[in-house]
Amino acid sequence: MRHDDGAEDSQLAPVIDLFGGRRARAQVAASSSPTPPADPAPPVADRSEERLAEVRAAAEEIIAASRRRNAPEPSPSVPGGDAAPVDDGAGWFVEDGTDPDTPAFPRISQAAAAARSRWAVADPAIGAGSGDIRSDDSPSVDSGPRLSIEEASTRALARRGLSVSEMRDKLSSIGYPADAIETEIERLLGARYLDDARLAEEIVRVEFERKGKGRSVVTGELRRRGISPDDYLGALDDIDTELELERAAEIAYRKMSSSSDLDARTAERRLSALLARRGFSGDLVRAAVARATERLAGGN
Repeated sequence: MRHDDGAEDSQLAPVIDLFGGRRARAQVAASSSPTPPADPAPPVADRSEERLAEVRAAAEEIIAASRRRNAPEPSPSVPGGDAAPVDDGAGWFVEDGTDPDTPAFPRISQAAAAARSRWAVADPAIGAGSGDIRSDDSPSVDSGPRLSIEEASTRALARRGLSVSEMRDKLSSIGYPADAIETEIERLLGARYLDDARLAEEIVRVEFERKGKGRSVVTGELRRRGISPDDYLGALDDIDTELELERAAEIAYRKMSSSSDLDARTAERRLSALLARRGFSGDLVRAAVARATERLAGGN
């Protein structure tokens, strides 16, 4: 500053750089600091490209896995156990489709599908007992029976009683040789797993007592099941004429009681047709209808 006397004041206020000087000093202080500078954040564009690459890779992986699932697959056998899980190339085991975390649609191999089929047959070499005996119209992976004949016959008998003829037909339909079938039937007869006379008694009881069928229908059912007269005549002897008449008259009475709105002629005609369809003879039908009518008229 210049005074009136022309002298310059040596005590001038310092000029302060409001921006550059302080910034420079801050940079010098930062450069002299021992703390290393922090890593710069990656550019936003680089992260987007990285994410896009990940999405593309995942999409290609899913497409490749889908193509492998849709491609035809050989069915190699795995000795000593069930079919091994199949790795579809993406690290996912999708053989049985039971893993809730499986990210792909489950694919069941042909061997696994056969093992789960209701009519699949188990090979004794890979653990018999996981399937069922094969029916005539059921698909199979291999031709010929793979259950032991003893196990096949036991499973058939577990469902219902069979006659000797029915067992022979069943084992033959599976594919066992005739000599093996006859040997197995002899074994079952010796153990009384097959007994046509006892089976005939059961059929008579069910058809006559429970279902209300007449003698002729019961006889037809016994023949249809392949039971010989030598085995079923003794069971039919339990159905004598008087017992059959009582059974038919009871059926007629119940029907007439529930059809009171019909005239007598119509009711008798319908009852006669019903009893004839159930296997009662003509004479027995007429006697049963007459007895039921008399009972209904008497109020008993």
